[in-house]
Amino acid sequence: MENIKDKYFSRATTYNVFETGLEIYDRKRPRVITVDEWSEVVFYAANGQGTVKKFIDYLLNEYPNISADKLKKAIISRIKGMHRNGFIKLSDHPVQLPPYLDKPLFEQDPEVYRKQMLDDGFIKE
Repeated sequence: MENIKDKYFSRATTYNVFETGLEIYDRKRPRVITVDEWSEVVFYAANGQGTVKKFIDYLLNEYPNISADKLKKAIISRIKGMHRNGFIKLSDHPVQLPPYLDKPLFEQDPEVYRKQMLDDGFIKE
């Protein structure tokens, strides 16, 4: 995969948040994914409005005691893995998330988000 630092990253699948953490719903296979803390941070930040570099710079500022090289490698690895699995999209331009990807499903009206997903071709009947 090419250098992704200048790419915008956005969520590409639905999710919910529980006391035990984030659950991501796999669109390719009928499964629910639980992720580690850094993957959670990456997924929440994947709002389509910032680049990978901007996100890493933010984290380096927030966590000055973590090795910059280790942090960069960890975040890029998580983003590439989530992209490979279809949980995150990479783009050359900012992306506006549809409402059903912007918030956890439990925070939305099921009838509304189902209709939006159908209208967008995100799901089929």
